[in-house]
Amino acid sequence: MNCWFCNNEFDPENTSIEHIILNAFGGKLKGHTLCNECNEEFGKTIDKDFSKMLSFITSRIYDLTNERPINPCHECQVLIDNIVHDAFMREGKCILYKPYIDENNFKIYGTQKNCKNFLKQSKYQKIKEKYQIIEDCGGLQFIPINLENEGFKKSLIKMAINFAVHKKINFNIKKVVNNRKFLDLNIVFPYFPQSILEKMFEDKEIEYNTEYPIHSLKLFTVTVAERKYLFCFTELFSVFKQYVLLDDDYQGEHFVEHYAQKTVVSKEDSFKDGMWSPKDIWGACQQYDINPKLVQHKSTEELNKFFNLRYNDVKFYLNPDNIFNSFFTILMLEITNGKFDKELLNNIEFLKELDFFPKNPNYFRISKAYRETEFFLPSF
Repeated sequence: MNCWFCNNEFDPENTSIEHIILNAFGGKLKGHTLCNECNEEFGKTIDKDFSKMLSFITSRIYDLTNERPINPCHECQVLIDNIVHDAFMREGKCILYKPYIDENNFKIYGTQKNCKNFLKQSKYQKIKEKYQIIEDCGGLQFIPINLENEGFKKSLIKMAINFAVHKKINFNIKKVVNNRKFLDLNIVFPYFPQSILEKMFEDKEIEYNTEYPIHSLKLFTVTVAERKYLFCFTELFSVFKQYVLLDDDYQGEHFVEHYAQKTVVSKEDSFKDGMWSPKDIWGACQQYDINPKLVQHKSTEELNKFFNLRYNDVKFYLNPDNIFNSFFTILMLEITNGKFDKELLNNIEFLKELDFFPKNPNYFRISKAYRETEFFLPSF
């Protein structure tokens, strides 16, 4: 097997394990896709820049599932009392560079040190004890981010290629990368809902997706005018959703490969040791997709260790079908309870969308591939 970026063959000395979704974002999926040299080069360049670009999110998530500790700091602006202030984000807090004092409400925003120094001014000496120092200023934040940024696009292409290589998809990678260069950044373009149902899916995501925000990747093929295209849908923090066109003349069979994971796992979400009756062992094997023969004749201590390791492997991962199922359940409840927009139920195009696998294959679009599911709604 070769490194997809430099094309050098892997050997025991130059093999590395790559986070397909960056560790800085809490990515858990790993694979042998890059050599050590290329992995380190990306880590110092586009991975570093990409991590910094989205650190305004990662710095807000206390329980991010990253494996190595990171302390991102991201510049931003914040609106307080209709005034825009320069700020930075660190350790989950949005902090002003310069103190801002609200004399009417006896509040001062900024770091503890800066605020205490500010209150040393003579006019505040007698009343400084009344002031509440607020480090996390909250407010309306303005995050400067450019989705047309070259580094942003390269990072998404890299992530898409890593996922395809990890899944052993045979495609013409030289159309995307050659001689250690990304050839065309215009193969990245944003996802947006292309139908009524998809818009509903997006609008209600926080309701039906109890693990929001999530990361997901989806490889799929689409045929247009007898030509097959290979796409990768990328989703980070349920916010940044893009398509990457990996091959505009894919020669393989149609397929779909989907990966989804949590970005946060609560401290309560942990494995609990048990006494392991035969029923318990059978249930755990079913839950974690384990052959029962692998745990035969193990002691209670060995079983606890074995299932704990397996639990840590799978506790971050999500079944995309469960997300779709929750969405349809909410949709059906709204229809049943009369809370649904009745005009839509008379909209022929919308009713067609509810039939996710139309009989006419030419009606199959990119958006349909992204929302592909085996759940069907009953006829009305």
